Amino acid sequence: RILNKRAEITNNESNLIRIQKELIASDFEQIRWDMRVLHKLFSDQNIYQQVQNASYLLDHKPNYRALTYISSSNQMIRLKQNTDTYDVILGRDTTFYQSIKPNLKMLSPDDIFISNIQFSLNTESMFYEPMIYFGTPHIENNQTIGWILLDVSLESMFLKFKDLRATSTGEMMLLSRRGDYFIDKQNLLLNNPSAISFAAQKPFVWQNITTRSSPFNYLDGVYFFDDLTIEAKLSNDIGNIYIQDSFWHIVTYIPMTHKFANVFDSAYTTSIFILMQNNPFSYLMALIYATLYSLTVTNHALFTEKFRRLSQIDPLTQAFNRRHGFELLHKAIEKHQKSPYPLSLIFIDVDHLKQVNDEFDHKLGDQMLIFIVSTFERLLPKQGSISRIGGDEFLILLPDFTQEEADNFISQVQHECRKQHFGTYPCEFSVGNLLYQDEFGNADGFVKEADALMYKDKMEKKTVIRDHLRNE
Repeated sequence: RILNKRAEITNNESNLIRIQKELIASDFEQIRWDMRVLHKLFSDQNIYQQVQNASYLLDHKPNYRALTYISSSNQMIRLKQNTDTYDVILGRDTTFYQSIKPNLKMLSPDDIFISNIQFSLNTESMFYEPMIYFGTPHIENNQTIGWILLDVSLESMFLKFKDLRATSTGEMMLLSRRGDYFIDKQNLLLNNPSAISFAAQKPFVWQNITTRSSPFNYLDGVYFFDDLTIEAKLSNDIGNIYIQDSFWHIVTYIPMTHKFANVFDSAYTTSIFILMQNNPFSYLMALIYATLYSLTVTNHALFTEKFRRLSQIDPLTQAFNRRHGFELLHKAIEKHQKSPYPLSLIFIDVDHLKQVNDEFDHKLGDQMLIFIVSTFERLLPKQGSISRIGGDEFLILLPDFTQEEADNFISQVQHECRKQHFGTYPCEFSVGNLLYQDEFGNADGFVKEADALMYKDKMEKKTVIRDHLRNE
């Protein structure tokens, strides 16, 4: 039982990392799209000038969102962000409170909160000690009631993952070689924001960072300091995106060769818009604000759907994954049992995939799988679905399809696929197609019957090939 539990935990961690990668890639594409929109509307010089004006109006105040420590009691930590004070209520017996209690005794007012809790995920060692943590607002009923500081247990990570939309406010944190600036997600990253000097404003913290072993990474003239990076960087043509601890902060590194980059959210653009109302450049800033606000509102509305879909799809083929495929099948059977209607299921197994992988490479085999899924999805009816349930096995669910209609559909897909070759092999698959019958019982029984028909089809193909070779 212990081994099974460990295997289950390892599998859950692997799935978590996979979904993290997908979220990172998706968020990065959104940032690129935002940048393209801005470039179409305004010139580089216009945007650069407006950001400089905004920085001036902000009176060159430090544009980082670090939480500083004020005091603590048995059940509360009081913190400050700029001029705002926040109370974090903690149960005296919580693991979190017990773990940070020794550190609290060593802190002085205005110190950035530091914790020496270690963290590791999966089999990789990711230890950072001590660490500087930056706050994430804790929101309930659309009201900020405090600041989340640290929660690194695997169980809590999964809980945070479920509530990602409500608790995440990703932060960008960058330091120049001299500690000239420290910028988070709610600000613009410029090529030369020298007016902001983190090292000058927080000399103790800067010294603490620079004297520790491997406190941050260094790339292309830029130091960037990140909390609990639990996944490797995603390389691309603009920058690298990192996902962080259980707060799900996104840390974006932009090469200094780019003049600027933007990572906006509605809170920041709103505040800039207010500051700019009486400014000669207010009209241009209003246009920028309107564009960005519409993007952020739309993104916020779409994020739940994007997150839901990412948890349901196979990352390679973009078909539904096994878990969601069986969920759809269970629901279809329940509907059939309440109000009988035709329910067809097609089980396919891709032919020649092993040969393509062995004789050519796995990339070509992946392309073969992707092509088959895209062909199915192009021809699938609105109510149909395709799910990847194994390496080369897929389920196609066709509600309201009779046996004859399902046969015609699969023949059409086979005809389209056979036009394509991968290496020297045609794009083909073996098929098991049948209607649901009450004697099948549940989804597992239905799939088992379809699998048996698919296996029969595959064996018949092999027999035909052997007979053909004998005749030659």
